[in-house]
Amino acid sequence: MNRESVFASILLSSLAFLAHAQSVTEPIVAEDLTGNWFNPVRDGEGCNLTLEGDSQSMILTCYTYLGGKQVWLIGSNAFDEASGELVIDQFVVTSGAQFGSAFRPEDVVRDVWGRATMRFADCNTALIAFEPTDTRFTGFETAYQKIVPGPCNSDRMASATGDTMVIGNWFNPTRDGEGIQVALEGDGATYVATYYTYLNGEQAWIIGTGRLDGTTISFDDMTLTGGADFGPAFNPTDVTRTPWGHMVLDISDCSTAQVTFNSTLPAFEDFSTQMVKIVQGPCRALTLQGQITDSPIADATVTAQVGDRQYQTTADANGNYDLRVVARSGDEFVRLSAIGSAAQPQVQFESLLGSAERLVSEAGSDGQLTSGENAQTDVTHFTTAQFALMVEANQGAIPADDTTFTGLGDNIPLERVIQGAALIQLVVDGGVTLPDGVTNTLALLSSPEATQALIDSLPEGTLDQAIADVTNTTPASVAFAPGNIPSEYALYLPSPVGAVQSVDGGAEGLLRFADTGGSSGTVEWLTTDLLLDATASWSLSAGVLTIVPNEPRNRFRFFDFTSCGSEEERESLITKLELKRLLIAGIDTLSQTVFTETRRIGAAACDDPQPHPSVFTTQLLGFKTDALPFAASDLAGTRMLPFVADLAAVGFVDESQQLRFGVSALFDFDTARVYAPGMQESFTANIDDGRIHAVLTRADGSASYDHEYKRYRSDGGKADSVLAVVTRSDGARAIAVGMSVKADQSFSFTPANAPGIYRSGLELGNFRGVGNGDSPFFIQINDDPERTVTRTALGPTAADEPFVDNNRKWSIEDSLLVLRRSGGTFDGLRTRQWLPIAQDGNRVYLLEELWGATIDEIDGSITGFRKAQRSAFYDLVDSVQFGRP
Repeated sequence: MNRESVFASILLSSLAFLAHAQSVTEPIVAEDLTGNWFNPVRDGEGCNLTLEGDSQSMILTCYTYLGGKQVWLIGSNAFDEASGELVIDQFVVTSGAQFGSAFRPEDVVRDVWGRATMRFADCNTALIAFEPTDTRFTGFETAYQKIVPGPCNSDRMASATGDTMVIGNWFNPTRDGEGIQVALEGDGATYVATYYTYLNGEQAWIIGTGRLDGTTISFDDMTLTGGADFGPAFNPTDVTRTPWGHMVLDISDCSTAQVTFNSTLPAFEDFSTQMVKIVQGPCRALTLQGQITDSPIADATVTAQVGDRQYQTTADANGNYDLRVVARSGDEFVRLSAIGSAAQPQVQFESLLGSAERLVSEAGSDGQLTSGENAQTDVTHFTTAQFALMVEANQGAIPADDTTFTGLGDNIPLERVIQGAALIQLVVDGGVTLPDGVTNTLALLSSPEATQALIDSLPEGTLDQAIADVTNTTPASVAFAPGNIPSEYALYLPSPVGAVQSVDGGAEGLLRFADTGGSSGTVEWLTTDLLLDATASWSLSAGVLTIVPNEPRNRFRFFDFTSCGSEEERESLITKLELKRLLIAGIDTLSQTVFTETRRIGAAACDDPQPHPSVFTTQLLGFKTDALPFAASDLAGTRMLPFVADLAAVGFVDESQQLRFGVSALFDFDTARVYAPGMQESFTANIDDGRIHAVLTRADGSASYDHEYKRYRSDGGKADSVLAVVTRSDGARAIAVGMSVKADQSFSFTPANAPGIYRSGLELGNFRGVGNGDSPFFIQINDDPERTVTRTALGPTAADEPFVDNNRKWSIEDSLLVLRRSGGTFDGLRTRQWLPIAQDGNRVYLLEELWGATIDEIDGSITGFRKAQRSAFYDLVDSVQFGRP
């Protein structure tokens, strides 16, 4: 037989088939070939082709006839992408067995039928050649096309609405010799299944279509055919079609399903059997286990959204649930929703879990994802508040990938999460009525107007008490327990409500735990103070982590008036920390209670009692890993990085211990030179395990400081939040905190571009400000002949008017923007100077120096001194407008 002549003369014109001899402009991908193939002029027969679970094996089954009776042929091989061919060297035909309960695998007779070759022009058209060695059949070839064509080279299986893991051949190992073949068609939603089996010792095949509903595919139109013949003798008008009944595929995981057959034909009995995939691939099936709770929500309807499919179950009387889900690809995102029963109709809780690939990894070998492995499987008032705020921050879109989920989770205001959780608890457990028109807890938090209306309706103190309650009663899956304490926490202040997007607030410390499998141990507690012994002990009780330093830790020093009217210096010391975990995520949300004592320094001026104990609570973000490693390319050019503030290096005058809030330097990696007051100009640096290691030397050569820079997150622009673990040559250790920004040498200040209104990013981002507390402020560089400066600062309380200061002037000095006092005793002394580092849109990144002044008590001379040198950023804005946190 001349394949090309037959193909050209008979089939090319009818199917517009692209000749195989033509060059194929795009590669043909094996996964695009899955589906049912036929020739429209030979309607009633065809072939089913599937890519199996190993992503290599392709099984081809062809369904045809001989002398009016059904025949099916089966074979397997890998697709040859280079030649565009699938060659089945041993096509097999079977016989001998019975249907249903009478089937016995030992009755099956297998004979080699011959060979078949499919030559693909693209993913929707092919030429198939049948070359039988079984003399009952006559060889032929024909053009085939997909019954339901789909786009080629478009990754369509990744975006299919059907579950691609269902694709393939299924069988029961105890019934070897029959099975079903399931293909997902080109539309990405329609399944075609063929049950290849027997009746009275002869082959039979039944075919039908269905769509996935949860974990079930019902093939309600199963059809039995007959009447035709094979190859050249085939005539589509001979084909008879008889409704057979229906088949249901109930999928329990990626490779296991219960298959039920119900026939309307008397010759075929009803029966059910469990089947597994013949070729099994990686499984993305999970059993989600958790609880619906602020206090347990009984009988809630729990729905898992996996991509665009839903799986559903009902929680028990304690709010516990088990829910089996299957992801069709690793990047499918999983979300949980819980709707209250008729007894609690106001409940709608939400929780975002993450990508299937990550969840499968967290679940481990047993395939069960518990709240101990991912706390988001507990659907709570906290996860609901988190969800609502993420959607709000994402312009109304529900996060659908890990990158968005993590980014939003890192930036939503922690105070609003806690407030939202408290409001939900008041509604669900406290009997507080939802505002008019609001039907459930999610709708409440999704509407700022509704949220505010509920807050306004509460009696004074109710919300504050509810906030205290929710921070003290977190779910067991979130609370600290032996084995779930991270080995390391970098503790950062969060950005407050209404803050501009920025890198994190100031770091409170770095905790490195040892022996976290028990209920007590030791921890290295590093702060910005260099300590020879940074050891503390930790203990665990009722989910609360208590940390006690070997010696009380310095918080700050200050001057205060005694009861007898004199002024004395005092210090605030931290004696204990208590940490509670409110949310577990890539970055944990923590509540920190700090126990302090205030003690006088020096001799007592009068008989005030000492010490003065106090307690306060703050919310923190706990970074468990530095997620943004440095690369070798980061050791090029100039970069602003924090460095240790060691007063012994005499680089600063720290009259009020403000240097502990962080200082920064300018590192030129190309010349190995650094601008760091109190340090020598030269330094050494290298990259190790994604971290920059830089060694600085004190100006007098008496000590060296090894800085290990850990990068935690980005502001979405040119700045990263970094923390350096610093080890002095004598073994003293501390952290240095600030931003990492690569310098743009083309950016500089000039008299023309300097004027504008600069909003303080550090204070608005809740960094520990040096000389400005935590108050947001604006610096307005005025474009006037006198070069005046207007500084406007937010008052300490909502009732205070902003403070406006006009006693500064500005100048450009060696590319520095310098602010100096104007008038009074300190006229002309600098207060602040900006070295430009980089610009990103309206945001400018600076190495900012803050200056103070002293008056000599003898001769009255005034001397300026550098108080601090910090990394900072300011946003250029159109007007002074405070969005109070």
